[in-house]
Formats: sequence, structure tokens, C-alpha cells
Amino acid sequence: MERLVLADFLYAQQDHLLNAIGITQIIDTSACPANLIEIEVTETTSINNINNLINHVRQVKALGIHIAIDDFGVGYSSLSLIRRLHNVIDKLKLDKSLIDNLCHTEIDQEFIRHIIELGNVLGLDVLAEGIEHHEQQALLQQLGCKFGQGYFFEKPQPPAQIVSYFDNYKQQVVLKQ
Repeated sequence: MERLVLADFLYAQQDHLLNAIGITQIIDTSACPANLIEIEVTETTSINNINNLINHVRQVKALGIHIAIDDFGVGYSSLSLIRRLHNVIDKLKLDKSLIDNLCHTEIDQEFIRHIIELGNVLGLDVLAEGIEHHEQQALLQQLGCKFGQGYFFEKPQPPAQIVSYFDNYKQQVVLKQ
């Protein structure tokens, strides 16, 4: 298994952000190596808490945990946040709203292509969320996106099914290169 992605998020608008001490306790309790964990930071942040968020992200990254920006492209400070965090984040997760019209307009295709290029320039993985159709997957592959998630690959499953799934496949879904 390459990485286990936790369904926990750091939200800048929360009063109590998940901090490095809390994450350390989770790691100690679960005995899961930090380098197998990825924390998703929501990109829809309040500018008032951006410095607090950046400090928490840096503390979490110092533990060896991978950091992804979730819902990229729909927040208030997309490029500003990425610019300030580029040296501590590992992945941009493109919001489903950017993927929905991908097959319908050239401007959406160019927009996504440039975001993927930005990710490449910054040394980040780029993952497309909300892939529902083969056409979207094929076009994203053509545009250079290597990672994806959505109903095209698998619908949400109950916890027992997820354990079985990982036991069988033990790998992250990767778009064909």
C-alpha cells in the first residue's frame, strides 16, 4: 500500500485545528507509520486564519505526514494558499466542479491543463476528484493528470468492504500513464 488517506481534514475556519500533538497521539495509538498517512487540508479557508493554518500544516508535515490540498479551485485563496504552502504540500486535489465540464468546453480543458502544469512546476502530485465517466478519465490522462478518484473507479463503500478492498488490491488507484 502506498499511502493510507485519512478522512480527516484541517479547516482554517475551525476554532480548534487538528494539531501535531493530536496527530502524534493518533499515530502512537494506531502504530501506523507517519509516512503512510496523508492529511487533506480544505482549500476553502478564511483569510483570517490562514497564518494559523500554515503553522499547523508545517507542524504536521514535520511529523513525516503527507499533505494534500483538497477541493482545489473553489476556495477564496487558491493560488495564494498554494504559493505559501508549496514547500510543505505533496498533492493538489482538483475539485469535482472543475472536472464536471471538462469534456464539454475547450476553456475547461485548458484551465485544467494549466493547473496540472502548475502542480508539475511545484513538484506536486495532482489528483482529479469526481471522475464519473471514461471520457473524463481519458481526457485527464491526456492532459497529464496521473491520479484520480470518483464513481468511475468505485462508489463509496461501507467500512468492512473497504478493508476487503485494500486486502485485495493494496494499491492506490492511479490513472494509466
